[in-house]
Amino acid sequence: MQPVDRYGFNVPLPHVGAYRDCARADLKDSEMWRAKWNGLMRQASSGYGGTPSGAASLARSLYGRVPPEHRPQLWLTSSGAIAAMRASRVSYWELSRQAHGAESVHTKQVDSDLPRTFPQHPFFATDSAVRQALRRVLVTYSRYNASVGYCQSLNFIAAVFLLVADEEGAFWLLVALCARVLPDYHTHQMRGLRVDTSLFAAFVPHCLPALTTHFSTHEVPIEILASQWFLCLYANVLPTPTLLRLWDAILSGSGFDAMVAAALVPLRRYESRLLQERDVAGVYAVLAELTPTMWDADKLILDMQNCMAHFDASCQRRKEMQRQRETRRFEKLESLLKESEFVLADLVAMGVLPQSLCSTNMATMSSSLSAPPREVLSRTCLDVHVDSHGLKQLLQPCLVRPLSDAQLDMLFNALDTNHTGLLS
Repeated sequence: MQPVDRYGFNVPLPHVGAYRDCARADLKDSEMWRAKWNGLMRQASSGYGGTPSGAASLARSLYGRVPPEHRPQLWLTSSGAIAAMRASRVSYWELSRQAHGAESVHTKQVDSDLPRTFPQHPFFATDSAVRQALRRVLVTYSRYNASVGYCQSLNFIAAVFLLVADEEGAFWLLVALCARVLPDYHTHQMRGLRVDTSLFAAFVPHCLPALTTHFSTHEVPIEILASQWFLCLYANVLPTPTLLRLWDAILSGSGFDAMVAAALVPLRRYESRLLQERDVAGVYAVLAELTPTMWDADKLILDMQNCMAHFDASCQRRKEMQRQRETRRFEKLESLLKESEFVLADLVAMGVLPQSLCSTNMATMSSSLSAPPREVLSRTCLDVHVDSHGLKQLLQPCLVRPLSDAQLDMLFNALDTNHTGLLS
């Protein structure tokens, strides 16, 4: 009989030995780490009250080993999911009730993807309670973040969240991931993903010059390879225990740095095999064969740390990547606003952008708004919930020049600080 891991995924027969070796190693130290985490988490308030200082940094470390019973609270608090839940004036269950009242194109997309979401897992292979919860989470999110709706790979990410947290927790984790941890990845334009994969592709030559040259010679696109990993957060790549250990780091503050380090590890570890391949298909086949064998989560974290220590000991390249990342996001925002007189000062004044990003003197910048949006809303919409279409109707008369639908959607998302899909 084929064994399954503790989260219900089948362990491929060729991997059983590696799986059992790692399981025995984890069991050997599990009581020590459980006692450490128990003592640490006792400092936190009950329920999802928070995590004590040091928990997130421990989770990011080589010695993190978060026990499964503490992982939900760690993820929810460290990612900002609990903060988003408490900031929302509408509960998840009310949002879910509203979302399931009407069909939409996003609902159809969700229903189409459900059978393709971990089809070998018993929780998702049939119309089980967990699969129904997955549908509710995805459909609710599609209404909650109406400008995005539903995006590829959210089904796999939400499914993993449901294996760790309850349904409400999984929803707010999805919200925090998309809004705070890895913003602009799971959107129609995927701007954040495109920025980050291009930065990763520029970073790889410093780390693996021979492999970079080989990939260039045989037209293997590093950006596309990275995008497949980044978009699903490795959910379709790594064995579950290793995946969750990586997500401990990502959701506890490492974010993009952990994504980059995790992408470097298989490229470095299997470089000799990859150098033998002469086309894209061969490279993908090697990685598809070998990445699922990475059962040793400790080794992954150690290799991630060694990669960064070896290739970027001073952290200067990571700091430069972060600077470029913010610069490119800012440039895209400028590009979005370029065709109108809706200027950056308006965004700064509304708190959409920090004032430090606005290089031009605020006093010299003319605004295209004849009345501040918040003032318009407070004057016109008392006790009224306004969706993105309603905001358009309210703001267009206040603008010297009309904004495009894309610009209005961006403004609505910025004003919708509670991410409810409604302004009030």
